[in-house]
Amino acid sequence: MGLRLERLCGFIVVKLHYSETFDPKEVVLGAGGDLGIDAIGILVIAFSSLRRISWRIYWIAIQTTWMSHLSSCRPIEF
Repeated sequence: MGLRLERLCGFIVVKLHYSETFDPKEVVLGAGGDLGIDAIGILVIAFSSLRRISWRIYWIAIQTTWMSHLSSCRPIEF
């Protein structure tokens, strides 16, 4: 169940910032049950106006917490 939870958490957190369709497998790292970062999303959005291009970059990293009585996903704060 660990990998399925990591995919669900990755999907939910990235979907909050990215409205396009994507496969949750594309944001999940590792094989589940490890202690590293479970999912990442790097969103780069370009805006152009009057010959000027501005960039907005979002870095999303998710660590899934798995306990016998509670499961949660939370963005990692830097």
